[in-house]
Amino acid sequence: MARRISNHEEEEQNQMILDYLEERASEDMHEAQQIEEEEPARYTLKKAKHYGKTKRQSLLDKKKDKHY
Repeated sequence: MARRISNHEEEEQNQMILDYLEERASEDMHEAQQIEEEEPARYTLKKAKHYGKTKRQSLLDKKKDKHY
């Protein structure tokens, strides 16, 4: 990439760099969007597991309280 850029005028170099950065930013945004789409499912599953554990613990605590 650097070799291709160094063979051009400064203005062209700047434009090539900007184009490259825009392309990378676009790729990064696309990747971030994919992660965001996957994360809610993971978060929901984690939350459901936590709720299940909390609910079970709550029921066990109530049972213990009744015995004392």
